[in-house]
Amino acid sequence: DDEAEDPEGVPAELHVMMGPGIQGSTKDQQRCEGKYTLVKLAEANGCPVWANARGDRFLFCGNDDSWYIGDEEEQDLNFDVDQGYIRHQACGSDMPHLLRGPWERGPDWNPDTGICVSLDGKQAPSNGKGGKAESKGQGKGKAGGGKGKGQGGGK
Repeated sequence: DDEAEDPEGVPAELHVMMGPGIQGSTKDQQRCEGKYTLVKLAEANGCPVWANARGDRFLFCGNDDSWYIGDEEEQDLNFDVDQGYIRHQACGSDMPHLLRGPWERGPDWNPDTGICVSLDGKQAPSNGKGGKAESKGQGKGKAGGGKGKGQGGGK
């Protein structure tokens, strides 16, 4: 596949695996799993944006330099946010599939080594060390981080 990456090393597609989840995981968070395709001409805080096949989840760099997966709410705000369902606190120049350490689930940003972003949809060996980094940004999860996301009657 000669279109797997553009000349700047941006993958045309990424795969997100959510694993079995951790205590407090929500269905909204689990819906972050799937194949994400690069959105042409879209940018979030100077970085590329990928959308999942359903078009209801986006992988983007937030305004706090963390990678997030969020939904239409973040898209409507042009991704100028520090919130999402899951995040990784290491934007910079590293693409999401090259990040070290665990992704975290909102709203309390609990590390989940079961979350993996890859080029091929295969789970990579965990390179994360548990623990909790200084928390910036708002999580979307069961408690909603004050946003009400993930709450509901067992849909």
